[in-house]
Amino acid sequence: MTNLDPGFGMFRCFAVMSKAHQACMGCRYLSVGKRRLVKTAREIDKDIKKSYCLLGVSEDCELQEVKEAFLKLARKYHPDSGSTAADATKFDEIKKAYHTIRAHLSEDTPADINQVIEKDFGIKHTVPQHRQYLNFEGVGYGTPTQRQKQYDRYRVAQAADRVFEYRTCKAKKDDKTTLVQHDATLARQYKTTQAIERLVEDLIQESIAKGEFDNLPGFGKPLKYAHENPFVDSMTQKLNQVLINNGFVPEWVMLEKEISEEKQQVRKTLLAERVKFGPLPLDLDERQRWDRVIEQLRKPVSSINRKIDKYNMVVPLSSKQQVHFQLAQVSEKVLNTPVEKKGKSKGFTQKAATDCEKGLLALLLEK
Repeated sequence: MTNLDPGFGMFRCFAVMSKAHQACMGCRYLSVGKRRLVKTAREIDKDIKKSYCLLGVSEDCELQEVKEAFLKLARKYHPDSGSTAADATKFDEIKKAYHTIRAHLSEDTPADINQVIEKDFGIKHTVPQHRQYLNFEGVGYGTPTQRQKQYDRYRVAQAADRVFEYRTCKAKKDDKTTLVQHDATLARQYKTTQAIERLVEDLIQESIAKGEFDNLPGFGKPLKYAHENPFVDSMTQKLNQVLINNGFVPEWVMLEKEISEEKQQVRKTLLAERVKFGPLPLDLDERQRWDRVIEQLRKPVSSINRKIDKYNMVVPLSSKQQVHFQLAQVSEKVLNTPVEKKGKSKGFTQKAATDCEKGLLALLLEK
């Protein structure tokens, strides 16, 4: 026999032991894999049974029954269906169950769940991140307050665009065509007016030729002009007219006349007294005399003011009402009026008359 190397023998022994260990480990892994496959199959069967229960169908049902059951539940739980029981989580579970049963019953690739819903149920799938709010016309994002502000800005921009479009369309009109249309409208108005005037004139001339205007009441006499006051009722106006025709005058007219005459008399008295004083400034004696004149006129002025109050109560027009007679203002105005003294004017008049007489006497003596 050939002598073997001890190192080689140990290597061979180690290799055999390694292969045996690998085989043993492989058997362990195979057994574990088999157990896992069995466990996965059991879980799949459990999910399928749960899916059947979730859709409410039996395990021996057809694919069409599964589809109808899914559509019935989708109508109830779809987020976009508008139902009160809409629930996105529940709908996801139903959709997952439908996929599971569909894959179990058919080896073909199942149809898209969204296509099934849109085709048989009429619900159009909307991607959640692209959904719009129903209020504010779907404009804006964020909180309701932010969307309100964005919607307001959107409406302002729309209004500005409409105004710009309106002005642009208006500016595009042909100026020549517009002027022609305007002239044509004026021409039609002018023709219509002239036609009516000619027609009226022809009718008047025809009536004159027939003598229809002869022997009319008031023929050849001026028309009576009756002045009517819109601020006075017709009864008062008729009564005033009757009083005027019979020689009577309304009370407010008589009061106005008396007030005017008495005012004029006070002014004349002041002017007559003013010529007795010299020019301003007055001395102490003249000032006292002037004050006495004013005191004497206070009683007539008080009577004038009472008549003015009564006149303002009965006058029919508010525009004809008068204010009280102010003696202080009128007397001050008269006092400031430059008037020559009465004595001096008399002396000048007598001197001028004497000179005139002397001139006439000398002229007669010369003759």
